[in-house]
Amino acid sequence: MSTSKTSCILNTDNGYALPVVLLISLIIMAISMSMSFVTRSSLATAYDLKNRSRAMMSAYSAMNEVIYRISTATFRGNRLQVTTADGTTQDWTLYGKPFALAAGVTIRLRDTGGMFSPLSNPRQLARLAAYVSGQNDITDQLIDTLSDWQDIDVFKRLNGAEEFDYRSSGAPYVPRNFFLQLPEELMLVKGYTPAIYRELKDELVYWGSPSSNYLTMDEKAWRALLRDDDLVEKLAAMREQSELTAYNFQELTGIKKTEYQLFSPSGWIQVSIKAEAGEARDFITAVILKKQVFDKPFMIASWKK
Repeated sequence: MSTSKTSCILNTDNGYALPVVLLISLIIMAISMSMSFVTRSSLATAYDLKNRSRAMMSAYSAMNEVIYRISTATFRGNRLQVTTADGTTQDWTLYGKPFALAAGVTIRLRDTGGMFSPLSNPRQLARLAAYVSGQNDITDQLIDTLSDWQDIDVFKRLNGAEEFDYRSSGAPYVPRNFFLQLPEELMLVKGYTPAIYRELKDELVYWGSPSSNYLTMDEKAWRALLRDDDLVEKLAAMREQSELTAYNFQELTGIKKTEYQLFSPSGWIQVSIKAEAGEARDFITAVILKKQVFDKPFMIASWKK
């Protein structure tokens, strides 16, 4: 009897061994998989941080080089003639055409005279806003509402908007009655919807020249101001071939040089840099004032990271 009992107990113990071994194996497997996942995640994070650092350093390095090239360059018509490190010269366009400075680094330069500022040329900005909205009949409204927002009085223009109009529309704010403090504030002005702003944002500049330079405007601006698509295509082709001059632009468009409409670079240059490393991206936008002074050849007017 004693032997039979012992055998029964042993058999019972043997029955528990397999589940215990399987459970321990599963625990070890789960720990191993967890450690493997953590290791892969850590490696991916380290690789991502490395790429982010490379992109950031590439962007800063590119900006330093571009500032130096701008400060030592000369204007050649509506282009910058730049001397490169190997002593050769290049023409850099000033109407936003992107070009590669180095592997993974793209540069866009724009003469701010070919852009639109709510401070210096609000009427042209309103015309561009009306064009991108597809509603040409709101041009006067956009001119007046922007003027009412920025002037210091509380008197409403014919198509404008003052405190009562904003209050009655349910807006939780009223006109600043002073200059816009940043381009994004434009979305608060009556009529300038977020959809319009998205179409405008690449054309906007805050600090820049008080004059306009038609020769460095992009095609969107030409289409808004000239309202002749065939003419715009002809002008764009001439500019691409470096054949567009102040004289033939005036002959083709009938637009004449005035105190505020010039056909030469303003000296205020917006520099936009995009640096890529793997999946990482880094962007810097700055406005550089090129000055013809030996000891102070440039000034940084704005910087956005």
